[in-house]
Amino acid sequence: EGSIAVPVGRSFTYFYTAPGPGTYMWHCHFEPVEHIQMGMVGPLLVRPLQDGNDGGGDPFKGKYVFNDGDGSTEYDREYSIFISELDSRPHELLPNVQEFEWTEYKPDYWLMNGRAYPDTLKPNNDPSMPLQPVSSLIRAAAGEKVLLRISNLGYEQHALQMPGISFKVVGKDAKILRGPNGEDRSYWANTLYVKPGTSYDVIFTAPDVAEETTYY
Repeated sequence: EGSIAVPVGRSFTYFYTAPGPGTYMWHCHFEPVEHIQMGMVGPLLVRPLQDGNDGGGDPFKGKYVFNDGDGSTEYDREYSIFISELDSRPHELLPNVQEFEWTEYKPDYWLMNGRAYPDTLKPNNDPSMPLQPVSSLIRAAAGEKVLLRISNLGYEQHALQMPGISFKVVGKDAKILRGPNGEDRSYWANTLYVKPGTSYDVIFTAPDVAEETTYY
C-alpha cells in the first residue's frame, strides 16, 4: 500500500475501508519491535451492521450482537482487554533505546489496557493515569451478558481465568467460530490461553447475586 512519513509533533489523518467485523489490533510497522514496546499499539474493533449501534431498526430487542448474522451471540455490554508486557530497561535508557539488545528481552511488567495491577482496577479516565485512560475493571448487573474482546500484542502467551464464572468462546482472530456449513463451533471454558498476535471474543453471563459481589 505504500508508506507515509509523519514528522515529529505533527499528525496525519487517513481513511480506509474497514475489514469484516471482529476484534483486530493495530501497531506501528516501522521498527515494530521497539515501537510496540513504546506504546504505538492498541485494539481495533469493527462492529457488524446488525449491531444495535447501527442507528437503524434493531431486530434483536435492543441487544448488541457479535458478528453472527442471526442474533445468537447477543450481549448487553462489552469490554476490551488488551494484553501486553513491558521490559523497563529500554525505557530507562530511552535516549539510547536503540542500543538495547532485544534478544535479551525479559519483561518485568504485565499489562492490561496499558496498566499494571493494581492500577488495572482504577476507573476509566482516572486522573492519576492520564495516558492510560481505559480501565480493565469489568462491571455488570446480575444476569447481563458481557462480551470481552481480548487481544494480545505482547511477546508472551498469557492465560486468563475468571474463577467462579465460565465463559463461551464465540470468536477468534476476528472470525466467528462457525464451520464451513455454518455449524456452531463455539465452546465453554474457564481458562483462555492467548498467544501473541491473537484475539478472542468471549461472552459470559453475570452471576445472579443479591448484592454487589467481586470476582477475580
